[in-house]
Amino acid sequence: MAGVLLYSPLCMRILDREIASGVALGHTTSLILAFFLKAYKDRDDVVEYFFSRNPRNNGYASIDNWLADQRFLDYIFKQMYGEKGGGTSYKPHKCNSIKTEGACPFSSMMEKPEETRERITKLLTTYNNDILEGLDDGTKNMIVNVISKLIQSGKRSRACGFEFETRFELEKVVSNQGGKRRYVSHPVFAYLDEAIKLLKPGEEKVEEPK
Repeated sequence: MAGVLLYSPLCMRILDREIASGVALGHTTSLILAFFLKAYKDRDDVVEYFFSRNPRNNGYASIDNWLADQRFLDYIFKQMYGEKGGGTSYKPHKCNSIKTEGACPFSSMMEKPEETRERITKLLTTYNNDILEGLDDGTKNMIVNVISKLIQSGKRSRACGFEFETRFELEKVVSNQGGKRRYVSHPVFAYLDEAIKLLKPGEEKVEEPK
């Protein structure tokens, strides 16, 4: 499961961090994360992830005991594989749905430009620091400013696309400072698919979508 979440969009990495911090995700955010993982993992793997990732679950004797106590999660796991809810095999949520539910980290940034830049800097420092720590301050500021301007102009999917480029196509970003950019809007599902294609030899591989 680590490979999928390591290369997943920022919204999914944030939800993963919340679970690992002991946060009990609500019904909607659990659906968002579970349906995304469903595209790459079997049901048992997804159930195991939700159980073992949250340290609050250590007190349960088994996964079955935990599911008996967390009935809404048990229903979600059965629903998303078509065992409940009319037999529909659900697809991952699209970006617009994630924004509507408040799970997109860029959708809530409507402050003044300097406040937006501060929030972006904090997000990138928390989730992309392994990439940013090797860059000079000018390049770091450029990345923050580009994302900030996209958000301020309402282009949040493009902001997500540019964050993608800083993670997987950093050389292009650095060499093209101030130049014309080809922003790629990444639906949640396509984000990981494209990341798989860009992984360099020797890097951790993740499973192709099922």
